[in-house]
Amino acid sequence: SFETINIASGKGITIREMTRQFPDMSSSSITSRPNELEKLNLIFYAGDKRDGSRVIRHIKYKTNEQ
Repeated sequence: SFETINIASGKGITIREMTRQFPDMSSSSITSRPNELEKLNLIFYAGDKRDGSRVIRHIKYKTNEQ
């Protein structure tokens, strides 16, 4: 969820981490939400990965270099 991404702060969060954090939610629900948020320009991907998954961050942590 957007709130989960916001709480992750500049460290960000991955889909895998969200799936572990919310085991009761279906993985398709978790994976589709970041796509929607990215289209709304609320999150971004800096290109880094953690545990083989892209790191998602709140747009407020985006710098001019990213």
